[in-house]
Amino acid sequence: MKTHAKLLPLLFLMATHCARAEPEMPVGFEASAPGGDPSTWRAFGGFKMSYVMAAAAVKAAMLAQGYEEKHDITPDENARRCVMLWEKGGEKIIIMMWEKEIAETGCAWGVATQQLENENE
Repeated sequence: MKTHAKLLPLLFLMATHCARAEPEMPVGFEASAPGGDPSTWRAFGGFKMSYVMAAAAVKAAMLAQGYEEKHDITPDENARRCVMLWEKGGEKIIIMMWEKEIAETGCAWGVATQQLENENE
């Protein structure tokens, strides 16, 4: 019994860490500034592919990891930029994408904080 009691804190830490796992960007994402301030954007970078292909790859990767798309804000149907909000288990991920050139797309992502959510209410 005592051995099981000692394992409970470890199991709790592992479960908490797994629940807070960061999303994996699809193959082709090149981070130019990873590991930023955890209270803002976590990574900046981009893809060496068109905006349409990069956006489709990001959406497919997020869905495959169990995230649900909550919002996709695009200024108009011809715009080559968007902001997406994804959620999984209460954690919200913001992804911003924009066309840099015909075959190059910029991308940044971060975790929406409780502070951000409270400011919007």
